[in-house]
Amino acid sequence: MYLRKLPSGRFRAEYRDRKGERLGQTFPTLREARLWGAEQERLVHRGAHHDPRAARQLLREFVPGWWASRVVEARTAESDRYRLDKHILPTFGDVPLTDITSSAVQAFAKRLTRDGLAPDSTRKNVRLLGVALETAVHDGILTENPCRHIQLPPPAVGKERFLTRAEIDAVAAEMTDPNRAVLITLSLTGMRWGEVAGLPVRRLDCYGVA
Repeated sequence: MYLRKLPSGRFRAEYRDRKGERLGQTFPTLREARLWGAEQERLVHRGAHHDPRAARQLLREFVPGWWASRVVEARTAESDRYRLDKHILPTFGDVPLTDITSSAVQAFAKRLTRDGLAPDSTRKNVRLLGVALETAVHDGILTENPCRHIQLPPPAVGKERFLTRAEIDAVAAEMTDPNRAVLITLSLTGMRWGEVAGLPVRRLDCYGVA
């Protein structure tokens, strides 16, 4: 740690980060400067230090490098790119990383839901933002991820629909064998597709007569 008194009467504390770069900040008293410098050195030694200059970069400045390093399937990348451009960057693109707070992310999630976005879509938007900010944590830019403890809408629960016997017969009447026989077998026995596909059957008519 380096301490010096400035012509203004303030005190400047400086330290070296994990890359060996010299960083510093000024304080009105020597005691404050010494305490701050000691804390920064402690964080560097623990591997928990973050670069205050990098933390001030805007989210839209951070995204290109993070995006280029991702390894995801093409369809996932396509849908994630849409979420970034449609919802995340318009909201947080011009905000410094260190200013993206948990309360701001919570408000973002609430607004998406209020605007009619499906619960699953809201969850995916917040989680994508969280993935980007988690990378900033791992890179030593942020000390914590503001997306970690956000209350998200519960996932949508699908409602099962079961066909009646009359509806099964109506669909079967429009089909030809062997598809009709397979439909009847699946519908009336509750067997799974893999089980039906493995049946050693010589001949199967639409009502199970072999």
